[in-house]
Amino acid sequence: MWLDNGWKFITGPEPNNPAIPQFSQSSKWLNMNVLVIDENKVIVEAQEESMAHVLEDAGFEVLPIDFRKVFEFGGSLHCSTWDIEREDEPVDLFPNFKIEESEWHNEINLQRNKSNKRGYVGVTEKINYGAKAKITKTHLTIEGHPVMESWETPYMHALADRVAADGGHMLEVGFGMAISATQIQSHPKVTKHSIIEINKDVFDTMTELKKTHPKINGLFGPW
Repeated sequence: MWLDNGWKFITGPEPNNPAIPQFSQSSKWLNMNVLVIDENKVIVEAQEESMAHVLEDAGFEVLPIDFRKVFEFGGSLHCSTWDIEREDEPVDLFPNFKIEESEWHNEINLQRNKSNKRGYVGVTEKINYGAKAKITKTHLTIEGHPVMESWETPYMHALADRVAADGGHMLEVGFGMAISATQIQSHPKVTKHSIIEINKDVFDTMTELKKTHPKINGLFGPW
């Protein structure tokens, strides 16, 4: 599928610095977490010189920046961006691919049917997302796994301010600790705020917030 549509595979090199910060939940392969900013330019973490060389050999202009300390938060360049405005036009990157004729499409349908039977996805089937969540003022964990922490607040508030400033109907995927949700709600021009949440315990906390924030439209289930 990829080769038939003009794609070229590039083998990612081993990271120059495989050490991962203590609290990062990511693997050493964050060296491949780069940010493409146009057809020719790629931003790469400054220590990952091997990745930079591979991309340069493939014809890209590489822009190295020091981003190593962000690894502590579980991601790198691509994970730390949020596209809200674009200047380009939609492009079909698979012009020779007809999904309805593919084995991949058939496999998706097969797996979807299996998942429906297990109650994981599907509108007509019973949804059971009962993984136990623990929510405090500083942490959200699900089945003991860290999901969100209060130190993220300034960053998430800044993002919420950017998207909600002009108001309208907001769509948010995941409620978490309500960090961005409460900030979005603080904008008077917001007319409606739909939030999709897949975890029952977290959804219940959203239902409590809705009692004082009626613009919230909680949607329980997958997105």
